[in-house]
Amino acid sequence: MEFARLQDASARRRRRRRIWGRVAVTLFAAAMACPAALAVDKSASLRSWREAPGFVSANEAIAAWLAQQHRGQALAARWNRAVAATPRPSRLAEPLRTLAAQADERFVSLLNAPVDTPPVWLTSLGDAEPSVRLAVADALAAADRYDACLAWTEGLEQDQVFSPALLSYLRAVAWRMTVDDDRAAEAIERLPADDEALGPARKWVLDALQNELESKPQPMPIVARKMRDVQRRLALAEPGAETQERQQAILDELDKLIEKLEEQRKQQQQMAAAAPGGGAEPGDPADESRPSELKGPGEVDRKRLVAGDAWGSLPPAERERLTQAITRDFPPHYRGLIEDYFRTLAAEADAAEPDDPPAADR
Repeated sequence: MEFARLQDASARRRRRRRIWGRVAVTLFAAAMACPAALAVDKSASLRSWREAPGFVSANEAIAAWLAQQHRGQALAARWNRAVAATPRPSRLAEPLRTLAAQADERFVSLLNAPVDTPPVWLTSLGDAEPSVRLAVADALAAADRYDACLAWTEGLEQDQVFSPALLSYLRAVAWRMTVDDDRAAEAIERLPADDEALGPARKWVLDALQNELESKPQPMPIVARKMRDVQRRLALAEPGAETQERQQAILDELDKLIEKLEEQRKQQQQMAAAAPGGGAEPGDPADESRPSELKGPGEVDRKRLVAGDAWGSLPPAERERLTQAITRDFPPHYRGLIEDYFRTLAAEADAAEPDDPPAADR
């Protein structure tokens, strides 16, 4: 009996070894096949965007234009190597800018000192013009020149450029940064379905933009974004009519928000006064938080600016009082931003003033 039991145990061990051996072979084969499958998928993905009709036509147009320039064959060969080496078409913007500067000296000055709109001579590039404009727009967006980026991409179609995803991405970011959320949402909707077309960093930016666009808009954050947009324009030395119109729009919105806050505060004060023991005693800290219009004489009237007075025409001391009056009526989170915004406007106005007034004004 004991001998039979030992034989059965030995047979069971042999069966288990055979089963585990088959499992190990299966797992090993799967592990070996997985990298190969991934490599095949990656290779297929790389081929897919290079073989897309839109990219094929844009690529041929770029190569043909480069080939027509001085040392054209070498330039076209470099472009072909860049296409072969890059994992996604959106990365071709930089090599295209480099090759364009080598092909045409006018691009050197254009890239060193970009203009806000495409020059007329770009039409000589033929079918390569849309892709070159997209490459320049990519550099403009990187320099925070979003209005110029939109101007350079205006009228471009996705089937004309080397990267439709980059075109929609730049438009989405530029519209968002210039506080045109409806157009930003439209640009995101036009993005190709391929998640690999832009890469992880730009995909993360798009996801963040989409989350912001889907959230319920609040008045103060929108005004804050408009302030940042004006500050960006002034930092780029763009104090033109459009920037001034945006400044006035911000002031109008701030005035409306202030009036709303004051109305709410008046209602709260009336309710507090009607309650037993309500009302604030003289010298009460609550007096410091009252709207500036409810304070005594001598306080600056904020509506002067909103009614049409130019910020730059106000004396520095009055600007400071105006800034204090405005920032008192907003939550602490936004006071620093508002103060920075008005400091930017004040610095811009001070820089524009002559050192000495004209003789006629003395």
